[in-house]
Amino acid sequence: MKICFDLRATQKSSRYTGVGVYTYEVARRLVLKFPDIYFLVRKNCELPFKINENKLIEINSFNKPESLQEIFDPLITKNKLIKNNIDIFHSPTPGYLKSNSHFKVITTIHDVIPEIFSEEKHKPFFNHYLYILKNKNASKSDFIIFDSSFTKNDFINLYGKPKKYSVIYLGADQKELTNHITSIDFNYYGKYMFYIGGFNKRKNFDYIIKIIPYLKDKKELNLVIGGNVSIDNKNKIKNLCKLNNVDYLKVYFTGKLNSSDLSSFYKFSLFFIYPSLYEGFGLPIAEALNENCLIFTTNNSSIPEVGGESVVYISGTDLKKDSELINDTLENLTLINELKVKSKDQKKLFSWDKTVDNILNVYENV
Repeated sequence: MKICFDLRATQKSSRYTGVGVYTYEVARRLVLKFPDIYFLVRKNCELPFKINENKLIEINSFNKPESLQEIFDPLITKNKLIKNNIDIFHSPTPGYLKSNSHFKVITTIHDVIPEIFSEEKHKPFFNHYLYILKNKNASKSDFIIFDSSFTKNDFINLYGKPKKYSVIYLGADQKELTNHITSIDFNYYGKYMFYIGGFNKRKNFDYIIKIIPYLKDKKELNLVIGGNVSIDNKNKIKNLCKLNNVDYLKVYFTGKLNSSDLSSFYKFSLFFIYPSLYEGFGLPIAEALNENCLIFTTNNSSIPEVGGESVVYISGTDLKKDSELINDTLENLTLINELKVKSKDQKKLFSWDKTVDNILNVYENV
């Protein structure tokens, strides 16, 4: 049985998005657990880790516009897979390939956010049409893997019930497979709350800045924002601080983080705050749980599925109520300890090894 996994999401700018992380973490474990796996990759593009050349199926990349690649990709990919006698093809994100007579198609669905939030619809309209087309084709896969039960229900409501499917949670233990010792001096950041994620309306980042003046520890508490942040977003954050009487000098940006350093930023924070309005899974919450971090997040979409009873739920809309809840929790060491005990059980749900073991079980039974 020849199986091919699409690795191309790790060779694009999406490498550090949720889809990129999923693709990378699954792929590097597939190499160890199933050495006969083949990978679909972009030709002449850097690989995320060392792979036997004999296990690569290469696709030429188009020059911009990328929409040309989107249009011709199904035909090119299908022919490549047939030529290499592939029996099962796993796409870690919706593509254009659907069930056919040559090989089985497995697709992972992470969310349907552009269908729910109008401001996240792909532009121009043609790109959004391609997004819908990919999801419609994905619904005709031989098997669909959903990140969460919530995403499964959203997808079925929009595109109908697929042939076969299951929910397989993402992992959260992203530390490098080789030992890594951080060189970061966390004393530099002082007492801090941590955030990592996007800055669009759905992520509700503005709410973090707005709530800072209501916190008892506001004079001592810093805000550390993980990951790469564009100059444009930094300027927006600076203006937001000014509007809300928040000292911008108490906002720190880590820049690009490897998975081990990211884990350390969760671990050494006073708390992690994530006031998102909608998630398909909520990977940062699972990552924070993995480090026994105190977490304040919202009670919507897939978030309760990930957070369970081991996080503190805020509204994400009521500054007075939420700030009181945060202040009271920070003074309640008994509650904090209870949450951390619960997180030890909750985080067991989110292991990348478990994710890949479940995926391999799908391969065997599809």
